[in-house]
Amino acid sequence: MTDAPFKSKGHGNMMVHDWVNSRALATFRAKKGSYVPGAALAKTGWKGDTLKKVWLMEKRGSGYDKENGDWWYAQLNAAGKVEKAGKASGCIDCHGGADNDYVFGLKK
Repeated sequence: MTDAPFKSKGHGNMMVHDWVNSRALATFRAKKGSYVPGAALAKTGWKGDTLKKVWLMEKRGSGYDKENGDWWYAQLNAAGKVEKAGKASGCIDCHGGADNDYVFGLKK
């Protein structure tokens, strides 16, 4: 998890924390290279002390969505209800402009 929350313009200007699994950690830290299938990233969005959203992305195997880096996306509300999942166009539109393999990385 990130040490401190930071403001994310792409996620409703909420304060967010990033989480990565062990398959994503080295690439996330290096900010270069391709993520391996099974690499997963999560972002929790907060307004004050209240959790509002959770966003997920997982690198799938080659051919899942070749045109968009083979990433699967999801957005959940605070109660855990899935609001969108899969080849989510809003996620794809934004992450297509990321610096490395559809992942923006940490705030500088």
